[in-house]
This record gives sequence, structure tokens and C-alpha cells, in this order.
Amino acid sequence: MCRSCSEIHSPMRYEVTISKNSGLRRPGARPPGPPGSINCGTSNLKYLSVSKNSLSGGIPAWLGTMNSLETIYFWGNPLLGGNIPAELGNLTKLTTLNLSGNGLSGSVPAELSNLTNLSRLRLDGNSLSGSIPSWLGNLTNLTYLNVY
Repeated sequence: MCRSCSEIHSPMRYEVTISKNSGLRRPGARPPGPPGSINCGTSNLKYLSVSKNSLSGGIPAWLGTMNSLETIYFWGNPLLGGNIPAELGNLTKLTTLNLSGNGLSGSVPAELSNLTNLSRLRLDGNSLSGSIPSWLGNLTNLTYLNVY
């Protein structure tokens, strides 16, 4: 049974569909209907955690359109691969971005240098390549960084 927005006791309006073991779906897409799926409204979503959900595929670029996000926890999904979407650099309100323990590859996109409010960044436990970006030194609010 899918939980509806009225069953989520919060004044926030949601619009995200997340289903354990079935991937992350685009806002507005119909959920596959397994127990525990959430399909509600997105404009004010501030906190997104899909950690340890056996997600596979890649991080969807459309997450970069969820401009109210302040915290993203995407850790512990080892089947989640591909590159870090450059579009995440549009999320200028982000203070926490945790992408650790996934199967991500490629380099860290330069667009993440736009995340000037970022205080915590975890990219460890992936298969990222390239050097540690020098622009990380320009993120003056950054107090925790793990790229091991």
C-alpha cells in the first residue's frame, strides 16, 4: 500500500517517488506500487535520504532541479554507479552531500564548486578518478570532507 501525502504528518509538500529495491523515479512518474513507496509533491523538499536502499543505475540528473534541497544522503548503495551528475551543482542551498559507499566513477564535476553553502561532503568508497579538485579550497563553509 502506498503512503499518501496525507499520511505524512508534515507541513512540507513532497514530490518524490522512492521505492526500496525499485530505484529512484522522476517526479510525477507512477510508482511501481510496492509496500513503502512514497509518491507525493517536491517543491519544498529539504532532506532526501535514500541510503542503503539497494539502488542501482545512476544518480538522476533531475535531482539538480530540486532547488530546496539542503541535505542529500545517497550513501551505501554499491550498485549505484555512473558519474556524479553535474546538475547537482545547481543545488546552491545544499549543506550536506553524502555520496559515499556507492559505485560512482569518473571525476568530481567542477559544477559542484557552486555549492558554497556546503559544510559536509563525503565521496569516499567510490571508484572516482582524477585528482582532488583545487576548487574545494574555495568552499569556505566546508568543515568535513572525506574523499578517501
